[in-house]
Amino acid sequence: LLRTVEYQKGVPHGRYREFYPDGRLRAYGTNMNGARDGLGMEDYLSGKPLRKSFYRAGKLHGVVTEYYPSGVIQSETPYIDGEKDGKVREYSEDGLLVYERDHRRNLESGKTRHYNAQGGLYREYDYKNGVQHGSMQEYLSDGKLKGTYECSDEKREGRGKEYYDTGELLLEGIYENDELNGPVRIFHKNGKVRIRSDYKNGLPHDNAWREFYETGAVRWIIPVKEGKKEGAAKEFHPDGHIKTVGTFVNDQREGLFKNFDENGVLVSDEVYDKGRLTRRTEFYPSGKIKSDQYFYENLLPPGEGGG
Repeated sequence: LLRTVEYQKGVPHGRYREFYPDGRLRAYGTNMNGARDGLGMEDYLSGKPLRKSFYRAGKLHGVVTEYYPSGVIQSETPYIDGEKDGKVREYSEDGLLVYERDHRRNLESGKTRHYNAQGGLYREYDYKNGVQHGSMQEYLSDGKLKGTYECSDEKREGRGKEYYDTGELLLEGIYENDELNGPVRIFHKNGKVRIRSDYKNGLPHDNAWREFYETGAVRWIIPVKEGKKEGAAKEFHPDGHIKTVGTFVNDQREGLFKNFDENGVLVSDEVYDKGRLTRRTEFYPSGKIKSDQYFYENLLPPGEGGG
């Protein structure tokens, strides 16, 4: 037996039941004058509820509630005359709210909110007649605004801005498919540019990646490839004079780095092996050696040093 249906005057009217092949109840509800009406229930094979629906004259009318096999609510969807209308809510298996989506006449319209794993607001979008429009807002875990972005299909697409948790502008750049792609500027809290770089697939990728002091003066110029420093680098004093020159390989200092004071006088030479300092030679202003030190694991070996 897979189904029982009560009839009146040749049309379904009254209770109906549907069963799994092993005989356990799968669904039940009522018909009125040939159409579903009132409460309709569907169960898992375990007997726990899968879906609870309400009908009026054969159309969904009321809140449809779907459940995880554990019994926790998975979603709540309001209907009016067969169309989604109102706030649709989706939940995690832990019972935390994941999405809220406003609907009007079966189309997503209004605010859509996406929540993080802790239940806090993560992203917020605007929809109109089923189409996303306007900007997207993203929030930090404490609820403060992280950024505002042009977006498409709930992904960052176009110009975006991010902010410090104190409200100052932190970043300004271009997004493609939810990742930074193109020119990006990162700011100090005083509004001056701190980093200027091109990005590719969400990572810095620029032959002349630049970092700046809070005054606006250049601090570093370094080639960066796929997020890693790679090539000849220069560091500057705030007055613009060279401070350090050297080479990065795979995001680590490699080989000789030369350090200068504000007047351009050589202060020290440093030698690196895969980012580890192995030797430092310091100089007097006259150019004579002041000290010559070798390092193991960034520590001065006992008895070694120089004058």
